[in-house]
Amino acid sequence: MSQNATASWSGYSHQGKVGLLIALRKLNSPGMNQEDLNDYWLDYEVQEDVRIGKSTLTLEVHQVKAYVGGIYLASYTDALATFNHCAGGNFIHSIVDIVNWNNLTPALNPHTVVRYPYALNMNHCPLGEIEVYIKQEIQRFLHVNGSLHEGNDSYADGVYFQFLGKLDEKIREEHRTKTKINYNIRFSLQEIENLVLHSPNYQKTRIQGIRDNIYHTYVSLVHDIHDGSINISDTHQEAVESAIEQISKLEDVKLVRFLQNINPHTTCNLIFDKITETSAFYNSDNFYSIFLYVLIRVTGSPYKLDESEIPHYFRDKSYLLSSIQSSSTDIWRHAEKILNNNNIDFSAYETDFIITDNYNGRIGDAAKAIIERDSGKFFHAKDMIFIPKVEAIQQLN
Repeated sequence: MSQNATASWSGYSHQGKVGLLIALRKLNSPGMNQEDLNDYWLDYEVQEDVRIGKSTLTLEVHQVKAYVGGIYLASYTDALATFNHCAGGNFIHSIVDIVNWNNLTPALNPHTVVRYPYALNMNHCPLGEIEVYIKQEIQRFLHVNGSLHEGNDSYADGVYFQFLGKLDEKIREEHRTKTKINYNIRFSLQEIENLVLHSPNYQKTRIQGIRDNIYHTYVSLVHDIHDGSINISDTHQEAVESAIEQISKLEDVKLVRFLQNINPHTTCNLIFDKITETSAFYNSDNFYSIFLYVLIRVTGSPYKLDESEIPHYFRDKSYLLSSIQSSSTDIWRHAEKILNNNNIDFSAYETDFIITDNYNGRIGDAAKAIIERDSGKFFHAKDMIFIPKVEAIQQLN
């Protein structure tokens, strides 16, 4: 397996968080309350991965390396040799400790790049832990500014997800409309201060919270591959990463539709904008143990996410990939919920199977009663069959 076990899209996610941490620490630094924050800026993908500056002056440049297996200096020497440095601070970030960093020589580090200090005697930060530092800085800023939200963890979560949502929108728009040399993914520190001090848009934070949970589920997968818990070829790992990236980059409306399609049993007629919590749309354990479980293990049939955000395989018959967790006592209730769910429409193609944890049998037989439905909507009940994930994997391979 490559030392860089994290896909490029997850690198964007991590470097986005690194940028927020850097900006918040700048906001919290002495004397900044006397500065015009519109003069200060944070940007991405212009000079290395992240930089911060004032007016036309670059103050710091940061390169982010998400190498799960990068514990040795050799993983970073090329980056250090070609580092696009500035006259201020030049930093490299790693997600693991670099055990022989002290062997670094001036010849290997011509631009005097240093490891970023996350905390006292802590010069690295694992992928899943950077939000701890970010939320500490948010709380620190709220305290200094006498905010009524100081100590409110839910508020800090909202600020965190609100920023990630805005960054995600900017990245997707820039990548969609421009070439890299013309990217303009930039925030003023005034914008970031406003995000911290004003109540978040909680509708936006809910969808971004799900995006972040998908990212963390992916991080769990990376660690399982790295420690040998999952055996997967590099080629198939890239295919799985590509599938997760495609999901992660869906626009908000399309992501909600995808979540409804993989959870037709819990999203029955729910309106995402009106929910107060998101477990009906996304459960990380179920996503990992069913959706990703199948995605990782099916190598003999192509996976496809179609234009209606329906994830499926086709091999003589069509297999809808879901996150339906199963227990024998719930099969009747779940079957009826699926048949009654007006949020989903699989009529664009002939769906034969729904891949679940361990449900087996025709959905119409499982339901307590066959429910009359519009023949142009969804599917005919007798055509849909629950299939356990293990059996589906055997058939698709």
